[in-house]
Amino acid sequence: MASSKVILDVGGEKYTTSIDTLTAREQNTFFTDLFARQWQAERDPKDDSIFIDRNGKLFTHILEYLRSGTISNNIKTDETLRQNLVMEANFFRLQKLINLLAKPTFPGSTLLEN
Repeated sequence: MASSKVILDVGGEKYTTSIDTLTAREQNTFFTDLFARQWQAERDPKDDSIFIDRNGKLFTHILEYLRSGTISNNIKTDETLRQNLVMEANFFRLQKLINLLAKPTFPGSTLLEN
């Protein structure tokens, strides 16, 4: 895939990145389908951005994961943030990120599983 620059408008927040960044980390995702022309994205005529109707503030964490393959420690200790990111990762079909988020670590607590 091309490494060309792309502007995403996620819930009103603008992000500039590359198609490679969005598609290289995982296969069969929202972004691999988007840029493989599985569907035609509507672009803003003013800045050529692609609008995605998701939480723009949370997308900063999604993009950081796509860039680095990691998540920040504050995500691991903030249960609400972690749960919200799981929802976003499901939407974008980022299975490796879902796996990273699956087992939270809370200092001084024990994770109980059924």
